[in-house]
Amino acid sequence: MGTVSGFLSDVQLAKDNRIRALNILLKNLGPENVEVAGSYKGLGAACGALGELQQAKDYHGRALNILLKNLGPENQAKDYHGRALNILLKNLGPENVGVAGSYNSLGAVCISLGELQQAKDYYGRALNILWKNLGPDNVGVVGSYSGLGTVCVALGEFQQAKGYHGRALNILLKNLGPEHVRVAGSYYSLGNLFLASGEFQEAKNYYGRALNIFLQYLGPEHDLVALSYSCLGTVCSSLGDLVRAKDNFERARNILAKRSGPENKIVAKCYRNLAKICDIISIPKQAKDWNKRVQTILRKNNRAERADVPSLSKFQITVHSAPPYILARGSIAKAAYQRALEMGKTFDKRAKILLIGQDRVGKTSVLRSLKGELFRQDESSTLGVQIDMPLKHVGEKPWKNSKEEQEKSTFHYKCALNISNQLLTEPPNEIYVDSEVTKQTETDETQRTEGMIGEIGSNVEFFSEVGPKSSPKGNQDHDIEPRTRVNSDKIYPTTQGDNGHNEKRNNDMPDEVVRLTTENLSRIESVKDDGIWPVCMDFGGQAIYRAIHPILASREAVYLLVVDPTKDLSAPAQCLVKEPGYDEVKIPSPDNNDTNLDHIMRWLDMVNSFKHEKNGDVLPPVILVGTRADLVQGDPEVVTTSVKDIICDTAREFSEHVIGKTFAVNNTLAGKELEEEDPQVVALRKEILKVADTLPHTQDEVPLRWLQVENEVCYLASRGTNYVTRQDFRKNICDEICKFEVEGDYEVLLQFLHDRGSVVYHGRADDPGSLVFLSPKWLIDVLCQIITVEKQKEEKTVISNLRKDLGKYGILDAKLLDYSCTKLGVGDIRESLLFLMKKFNLLCEYTGKDGSSVYLVPCMLTSTPDDAFMPDVSANPGPAPVYVTFTTQYVPGGLFSRMVVLFLEFVLRRIACDQPKLWANFARFFVGDHTAVDFVCYKRVIKVHVWNYTDPSMDPVKTEPNVCSEVLSFLKTSLERLHEECHWLQTVSWDLCARCNLCPREFIHGTGKCHWHAEAECCHDDCAHYVSLRRKPFVCSRTLRGPKFCPPKTWSQVKPIQVPCDQVFVVFNLRRGFESGLVRP
Repeated sequence: MGTVSGFLSDVQLAKDNRIRALNILLKNLGPENVEVAGSYKGLGAACGALGELQQAKDYHGRALNILLKNLGPENQAKDYHGRALNILLKNLGPENVGVAGSYNSLGAVCISLGELQQAKDYYGRALNILWKNLGPDNVGVVGSYSGLGTVCVALGEFQQAKGYHGRALNILLKNLGPEHVRVAGSYYSLGNLFLASGEFQEAKNYYGRALNIFLQYLGPEHDLVALSYSCLGTVCSSLGDLVRAKDNFERARNILAKRSGPENKIVAKCYRNLAKICDIISIPKQAKDWNKRVQTILRKNNRAERADVPSLSKFQITVHSAPPYILARGSIAKAAYQRALEMGKTFDKRAKILLIGQDRVGKTSVLRSLKGELFRQDESSTLGVQIDMPLKHVGEKPWKNSKEEQEKSTFHYKCALNISNQLLTEPPNEIYVDSEVTKQTETDETQRTEGMIGEIGSNVEFFSEVGPKSSPKGNQDHDIEPRTRVNSDKIYPTTQGDNGHNEKRNNDMPDEVVRLTTENLSRIESVKDDGIWPVCMDFGGQAIYRAIHPILASREAVYLLVVDPTKDLSAPAQCLVKEPGYDEVKIPSPDNNDTNLDHIMRWLDMVNSFKHEKNGDVLPPVILVGTRADLVQGDPEVVTTSVKDIICDTAREFSEHVIGKTFAVNNTLAGKELEEEDPQVVALRKEILKVADTLPHTQDEVPLRWLQVENEVCYLASRGTNYVTRQDFRKNICDEICKFEVEGDYEVLLQFLHDRGSVVYHGRADDPGSLVFLSPKWLIDVLCQIITVEKQKEEKTVISNLRKDLGKYGILDAKLLDYSCTKLGVGDIRESLLFLMKKFNLLCEYTGKDGSSVYLVPCMLTSTPDDAFMPDVSANPGPAPVYVTFTTQYVPGGLFSRMVVLFLEFVLRRIACDQPKLWANFARFFVGDHTAVDFVCYKRVIKVHVWNYTDPSMDPVKTEPNVCSEVLSFLKTSLERLHEECHWLQTVSWDLCARCNLCPREFIHGTGKCHWHAEAECCHDDCAHYVSLRRKPFVCSRTLRGPKFCPPKTWSQVKPIQVPCDQVFVVFNLRRGFESGLVRP
């Protein structure tokens, strides 16, 4: 009708009809549709005919903007801006302000194209021109500063970005004041910067400032207000404040639903964010409802996108469940992990199966049974730990990989599995790469945001500040994950080389991925879930390895506690070793007084040190496996169950880890045909896989690229490359797989691999020569061989004698160290190995009398002192000892030797002293002119006794009071340090106590004998009652009758020790930190 009216010369009626048509088009198609552009063009013509030239110009301008945006890819926009620049250069000269505007426009387009260096160059040229023409403090230079800041954020150059955005903000504040809407845009840009760098609290502050101004000037229902709420939701989720994040996303959703309609794709993103948060905070019904709304909106927008498909848009919350070790490293590590997930992710179903237990009980034979290998009657002892490759496609049949399966990498397998799942679940025309979905979505949002900014009277400069330009699109493509375009031949992203130009890696899909995909499609039932991949680790049971085993132990594992039901649990334990070609022999052990039950409990204590809970379940889980079922008198299953009952009665806390089922296996049937196998072994395989499938880490997504780096590490380690420098690791392994836009992400990747146990890395980002050990097993083997006390074959007498000294005195002689390193071929990394041994608190180095280095290795000590050497505390008139007690009723494995190392370091800093007196469970240090400190390790407690060695009748607190104060301070700080450095001690709780001599000892009802030593009226420290030094009043709660209720005071309680007020007395819980309470005499 508008057209007809025009033909009839009724121009006013034509204009009215075109306005009505425009309103309908805007309502139904949105402001960016080409049809709307046609309507604007018609209105422009009508206004021109009516002489309304300014309005006609405005309508034609709007039409042109829409058409330019719909002409095609951004390369055409770049072409148009380039032509405009050439015209301006020709007519105005290279220093004109208009030329600077074209440079800024080209910079914005190059950011969209991912040409970051080119964008940086254009913005730099614009800034130089504007500086010369307008001056450094003119508002006109803000756009160039903001553009440079945006580019630097995308490049990961956060420090430079802070400088550029900071200058832009200062100029705006100076010229426009703190409440101007453009200042809000600058605050918003700074929020984007800090969000990208992982500084979430700063990001929250700047987004909050931007929101306050937007609310004041634009009202509570503007799109920019919604955008600010959305970003605040993302930041709050990253900070763990999910309740506030949910509130922000709901506000954003309400605004966007009113402005854009309830079925807009941006509203769908808000629903998805809310669904993820509700899922985390356990509101499953609401999460399910919002996910349904997401699907409905996406279907109506012709985007058949699965509910689990994430978006890479900066406005899409990424509440991925990061592993605890990532969260523990802080916000920067978490942000790096999120960025890595956005480049592709998968589920890692590998689960560690750790076989633990006393030496010579049949752990290795159990592993042989699981794998269907023949039983060996003369099985040798396991040295240190043996680690198997991941076992694929396992079930109730013997676990073994074919030769081809051994060559399959986890990365290639996961890629093939993801592609197979797509082909089976989605039509070919609906299989998208995430980045393609995201690219369209980001384009829509960019155009939408530009329109928003236009509404508040801004221009291209302001768009650079507020627009969602978080990352270059050129590097967001072609990730292999469950949404990969399967008919593409590109599986690697375009990366940027040193020269700034785009280079492409191999564009062919690996043959291995193609072959594995074909195999998966041929067995459809296996594609949906590839199941658990067990990684079996067999730990040597000798006590000498107790300080080393926790280094390789994990909180994310299933533990098989192997016991021998034929052994009497109350009988003294013997440390036995079987070497190839030799008979089984007994060797010295630091636990001469331990029973067989004690050894079992020590292993459970190690597991308990990793204790955590998930959905009410205590982790890690333990499966009790009894061996030698063919030799057990009676029903093997009943006997094994009785062992479990005894364990549970002995230590309730440990029993929480042990699952209900027990297994009694006959290893002599290993390697038989399936029908001849021991049914208990078959049942054990099923149970292991069932329990492993419940481990939380198997449900968490891991970065696919990082998994590929891990795979390359495993491949190199299997080929004999045991370590590389940090620099070589990056150049030859990491950079070949994934280029990092944020420099700090490389360090987070190394820490990720270290925390997963894939590598051992204790280097620094500023030390390219620090070592990355690709084979932790090889490293542990080397350390064990360096500090072993066992005599080796064809070894010179002088070396054998030095090994004896190591076992007797704990001294690792420099000659023995050099000999071992040379023999093992690791002489060139000798210092790195020493550094690691110190890092693990395995040894302490100090200078001897002759100036040479002396290395003390307490964990290798096997001898114990004579009773005559121990001071008689009861006869000592001085203060009583302090005792370190543990809620588990056992001293954690490896803690005592590490405590001795730390105290030696403390003593060496304080005074120059002679070599201390060390035994496996006892250490004596002379720390003053008159004062000695004894550390005695029992089963349950560690005794710390301060006494006067020149005259035992004298009170050390009176003769050298400062020594006592410093020893008390050491106890607190050393426990804190061990908490920080030893991941297996993070859940252990301890207390400092005094021994009570008032109440009767605990005993077993019916026998009247103590639990630990089977003695009546036992006076041993393990059987005593202890009163916490924190207790106020300091009395024994078990003593019912007077006249005395107070236990003897310890050296930490008597005067004249003066502890400053800021030094609180401690019960240190490694899960919660310090609990305070002033020290009082």
